Amino acid sequence: MCELVNKSNTLVLFRLLENETIVLNVSPAFSTAYNGVQFTWALRLSDECVVSTCESASVPSVRQVLVLLYYKDGPCSDVTVEEARATIFCPQTGEEVFSGFSSEYSREFTKGSGWPLPLEKSKQSAFTNFVHHNIDKPLNIVVDIK
Repeated sequence: MCELVNKSNTLVLFRLLENETIVLNVSPAFSTAYNGVQFTWALRLSDECVVSTCESASVPSVRQVLVLLYYKDGPCSDVTVEEARATIFCPQTGEEVFSGFSSEYSREFTKGSGWPLPLEKSKQSAFTNFVHHNIDKPLNIVVDIK
């Protein structure tokens, strides 16, 4: 098993859509290599919002920022990743800000596709608030791909 680690410096941005603000960022593409074969990946921060439109709805409104890993290019159209984990660090201090982002099990990526790296549920609300309070500030995201 090979472990591939990449550090991406990502700037948290936001975008306005018809009077709504969402966090949206795509990192610069980065490459990893396994046995001399190169794979290209990208990270994305995405602001997801599920709004209940009915007072009696069984699903409450939820807002969360997700970290997603995308397979951009490589020697084959599909690649299986046993595990992907991410940690976010403060670029000024190098201090770990959030950890616990992880693919829950093996995932197959198709070129151009991405999967979320879910955060532990107990940290999700704090992470979403953190990202919303750090618009226009950089974050360092370290990704460990196996």
